[in-house]
Amino acid sequence: MTDLARWVQGSDPEFNHGLAFYSSDGRFLAVYSSDGIHLYNADSLTQTRLIESPPAWRLTFSPDRKTLAAGLIDGSIKLWEIATGKELRTLNEQTVQSLAFSPDGRTLASSSFENTIKLWNVATGQELRILSGLDATVESLAFSPDGRTLASGSYNGTIKLWDVANGLETRILSGHNSLVESLAFSPDGRTLASGSDDDTIKLWDVATGQGPRTLSGHKGFVVSVAFSPDGTMLASGSYDDTIKLWNVTTGQELRVLGGDTTAFVVNDVAFSPDGHTLVSAWDDGTICIWGVPPFSSFVVRPTSTATPELTQTPFPSLQVGKSITLTSLKMINATNGWGLEIAGHIVRSTDGGQSWSDVTPSNRPGDAFGSFFLDAQSAWVYDSNNPSRGLVHTANGGETWTMLTQSMPVVIGGMPVANGGLKFVNEKDGWAEAYNVGAGHGEVSLFGTHDGGATWEQIPLSDLPNTTIISFQPGDLSVCSICGDRFYYDPTRMVVFNGDLASDSSGSVRLSVSFDQEKTWKRQILPMPSSQYHDGLVAPQEPVFLDQQDGYLPFNIFKSKPDQSQEYCVLAIYATHDGGLTWIPNATVLENVNLNTIMDFVSLQDIFAVCGNDLCVTHDGAHTWQLLHSNLDFDNVTNIEFAGPSIGWAIATDGRSYSLWKTIDRGVSWTELHPAFIP
Repeated sequence: MTDLARWVQGSDPEFNHGLAFYSSDGRFLAVYSSDGIHLYNADSLTQTRLIESPPAWRLTFSPDRKTLAAGLIDGSIKLWEIATGKELRTLNEQTVQSLAFSPDGRTLASSSFENTIKLWNVATGQELRILSGLDATVESLAFSPDGRTLASGSYNGTIKLWDVANGLETRILSGHNSLVESLAFSPDGRTLASGSDDDTIKLWDVATGQGPRTLSGHKGFVVSVAFSPDGTMLASGSYDDTIKLWNVTTGQELRVLGGDTTAFVVNDVAFSPDGHTLVSAWDDGTICIWGVPPFSSFVVRPTSTATPELTQTPFPSLQVGKSITLTSLKMINATNGWGLEIAGHIVRSTDGGQSWSDVTPSNRPGDAFGSFFLDAQSAWVYDSNNPSRGLVHTANGGETWTMLTQSMPVVIGGMPVANGGLKFVNEKDGWAEAYNVGAGHGEVSLFGTHDGGATWEQIPLSDLPNTTIISFQPGDLSVCSICGDRFYYDPTRMVVFNGDLASDSSGSVRLSVSFDQEKTWKRQILPMPSSQYHDGLVAPQEPVFLDQQDGYLPFNIFKSKPDQSQEYCVLAIYATHDGGLTWIPNATVLENVNLNTIMDFVSLQDIFAVCGNDLCVTHDGAHTWQLLHSNLDFDNVTNIEFAGPSIGWAIATDGRSYSLWKTIDRGVSWTELHPAFIP
């Protein structure tokens, strides 16, 4: 870490509480001090505005960068317009303890000493809901990235997860033995980090509540935690005057920062959205900006303003002949494939995955890569956290990369194109999908390119006929995100698949398809694969079209018992041979699967799916399945890739390290590869 800038904003001797927070686009840095809230240009550290404010406990930007909220010591909440500094409204809360904006910026959650959590409409200031059932004061709040879940941390050491749509408590996480000061969801929403007055940090599996893993090392209350944008690191600030950086996968302590200020408490830590910097705020008003390796280096100019200059440097070089660790891969055929190395390198193999060359673009647009691999030669790469950094493309297997002139599109509200939301059908024609989510509401924005990604235009969408879910922005499509709805697009068709996750079972599979750019829609209601699942909830997955006419729709059907344990969860697959106009139910289902089953559709006949600890395979289009008991525990597999019915690869992790495996006998047996770097 590099100490880029350090300055003292001043403190109130009767109220020492320094705060610092980045805006969602990384352009602004808000800092609280005794004379108000200072807004800075995050690149130059020049002040752009001072908002006069009484003493504040909490400070946060709305995700759309339009509003700044502060919880004041007098118990109220104030909202300001960032562009003008104008005070918008005051919300009459009682002794504010914590604040959190929903990902879409439309809802603000607050907690108070009155043992309540309130949800507010940001636009109107109206109180939407009070969450009940609290048995202690809530000190910390955090929304999940999809906006469906709100986490609250209490004085009694418990953490509760709430369904935002209905205000019901869904899970209690117990493990801390003192007040939970801080909460943060990982960028993928799978992990919740909590910092406590018991001097520990715990990492929780959000889906199961299992764990937690405990990170120990602080010698004081842990009052702030923050994930890096790529989810690989966690920063924590403590009463012991230090900041610690942790490897999220291994739990290893990476670095200790601070320990040399005159204060005793690190009130806030926050990563910039691009992951290049970390800001920290101490009780005495000291603010520090730190450069985060290995992605960037900064030069501190010897001026009174300590303005940092950003210069991008290459990743640390891979060592020839040394083993490398892959976290994901995309195999094109039996010999050629692309992969992402754990430190961030993009690598390429031409020998079936045994050896890999580094093809990371030197003019890379960023460090949190989104990508699309068309074939063995052509690929596109962008920064999935900051798409305005642009898009690079290679047509020769990564030997050279071209920076495309126009940035990737960004949705109104600041949501970037999703990682995995970029697709091309050839070198010129492609599309990008962005998905903005809020409290139960999802909004799809679609963009197309016909010059390989240099320029983009929005593809206009409209809401389905006879729907009660209305989009907020013209040209978007609204779906029910909390229901598990899925949207699919290619130049031939658009399809919306409906889920049951926020309602009772519908007893059917429901979808709407359009073949004329939404001028007309055809509604379909398909029967369950068997009557025994009539009371199950449907959770559709991403459909797969293998050509213009043939495709598959996989979906899970599950049911929970009254105690919320699972009664059953199966995977069903329907087929289409007319481009999605009609779908053929298949009576055969896979049991012993999880929601969002990991699958690979190799051909019309050959499909592989993870079934608990084993691999399931069909070679007749899902009419019959074979359960393969092999030497690889598929419960730990995160990625499977087959180049045909016989040859395949898998990436497995135990939560601390990753391993690469290969099969040449249709998944019956697996050999661990030890991929090595070659120049």
